[in-house]
Amino acid sequence: MPSKPLRLGLAVLAIGVVLAPVVWHLLARSVRFPQPLPRETGESWTWPARPKVFVQDYARSENVHDSYARDVKSRLDKGLRAQDWSLAREALTEDFRGGFPAPEAGTRALNRGAVIHDYSEPAPADLDRDAFVAVLRDHQEGWTHVERTTWRTFEFLLDPDGQRAWIRLHFQIAGPVTSDGRVDVQAVLSGEVRRSGETWKVRRLALERGCRIEFEASPHVDVTDAVGFHFNESEENRKLSQATINARAQKFTGGLSAIDFNGDGFWDLLASSINRPSVLFQNDGHGGLHRVPAPGAEDRGVAHFLLADLDGNGTLEAVGTDVTGFENGEAELSLYTATPDGWRRVPGALRFQVPLTVRRVENYCLVACDVDRDRRLDIFVGGYSTNLSGQQEFNTIAAYDGCDNLLFMNRGELRFTEESGPRGLRGTQYTLAAKFFDLDGDGDEDLYELNDFGPAILWVNDGTGNFQELRGHPLAVDAAYHMGITIADWDNTGDWSLYVSNMYSHAGNRIVPLASAIGEELRNTALVIARGNQMFERPGATGAWQETASARETSWADWAWSCNFYDIDNDGDRDLFVTNGYTSHEDASAPDW
Repeated sequence: MPSKPLRLGLAVLAIGVVLAPVVWHLLARSVRFPQPLPRETGESWTWPARPKVFVQDYARSENVHDSYARDVKSRLDKGLRAQDWSLAREALTEDFRGGFPAPEAGTRALNRGAVIHDYSEPAPADLDRDAFVAVLRDHQEGWTHVERTTWRTFEFLLDPDGQRAWIRLHFQIAGPVTSDGRVDVQAVLSGEVRRSGETWKVRRLALERGCRIEFEASPHVDVTDAVGFHFNESEENRKLSQATINARAQKFTGGLSAIDFNGDGFWDLLASSINRPSVLFQNDGHGGLHRVPAPGAEDRGVAHFLLADLDGNGTLEAVGTDVTGFENGEAELSLYTATPDGWRRVPGALRFQVPLTVRRVENYCLVACDVDRDRRLDIFVGGYSTNLSGQQEFNTIAAYDGCDNLLFMNRGELRFTEESGPRGLRGTQYTLAAKFFDLDGDGDEDLYELNDFGPAILWVNDGTGNFQELRGHPLAVDAAYHMGITIADWDNTGDWSLYVSNMYSHAGNRIVPLASAIGEELRNTALVIARGNQMFERPGATGAWQETASARETSWADWAWSCNFYDIDNDGDRDLFVTNGYTSHEDASAPDW
């Protein structure tokens, strides 16, 4: 099975390389871009429109795109980051015309310590290259430095002559200001790039939409060192971990849980890791964290823990995703219970059957819910893969050789029976996330299963803890690389909204429009995969579910992992927080995932 770091590449492969037999030899059809814009001031402008005909050999198009991106980023992107305005100017042609709003333009709104300038209206495209760079310089006025720049093209339509192309891209600059605040400028831009000698430069660039967010002060302060939140990892271990990352062999690192494990009213942190023993950081109530014995502290290889009071005695139990004890066609998950003397393992509590040929099981998802309404918490385990997974040709959009999901029914006194099969939960996909919620409003908890390399599944509870798959539902029709889910009434309307983290692929969005020879079904699947995160809403309990991430501009979060609705600014409504990224090679010139 492909490793986790290959996921972003697979997203592109699934919508590009996999389609090569039907796309590779497509001939570029003739295309004529709009005529060059008049260069004299005062004349009317004809802005380059998205061409209807363009090069459809995606290999040729991507090769040119890479050259263009390298040339522009090495000047504009680098110039903005270094605040080298002469270098930034070199990315634009002499006859450049563009538009970008001034910092104080747009509709201004206040939101709990932040000033938001909404640039919904396109800016007049009447700036020459000096004026355009000057506006970008104005946006950085008062910044101490530039922390982030983004220039990432998601549409690149090449003229057959290979000398110019139409582009759409995500643009961003962000950094701290001298007043301890922070500014973040983001936009969607479109326009035209052209080859100038041996170098690609931007000739036309206009703003489609964007915003500028000014924080009066940093919304969060890094207190990691001050509170003692460290694994205390040795230098040798850090080198080994970095070597694994450099080799692109890292899958998952571990998890983090916020719990009040001792009931003193202060949140503690349980940090688990597949490379080192877990650590429980106890909150002393005075701004410090102290390392205390953690469940399974003597073990290694626990990716995540589920913490809940499983026997109803007022103390926590911890269930780990690690699987051990393979013997006679059985294995078991670890379960620990908190005692006055520390965490005690309960052997044999979560045993389940496995094929005799299975010697390794990887799980990354644990969810507790009283599915049969007997007032005892049951446990759903999302299985990811086994040692038998990925042995055949791997299907990156419909993989069914992952791992069995498990359902442990709570029989009291920390005794469980695994009953996924008899209760209707079947399938061997690569499950990474799951959520119980009442989909149909009948009072019991249904299950939303989110899978890597394939479609999600909705399991409807009949009220007794037996499940049936609901096929064809809008929440469970698209193949994707699902990695997280959060559910909330984020807009205070009384209705649930679901947000699913996935993977946005700029390369995928560029490639799919070029694959004109593929079928509509495969094209739609490819577009869903490339467009990133999904958000599902419905008007009222009986309304139809609709996917709204693109309309709400919440789909682009790059390589997204966990997500959560919560009130980050304490203003009474729920905001959306999405973690993204993966690992960084120690060589800054080497590509990251």
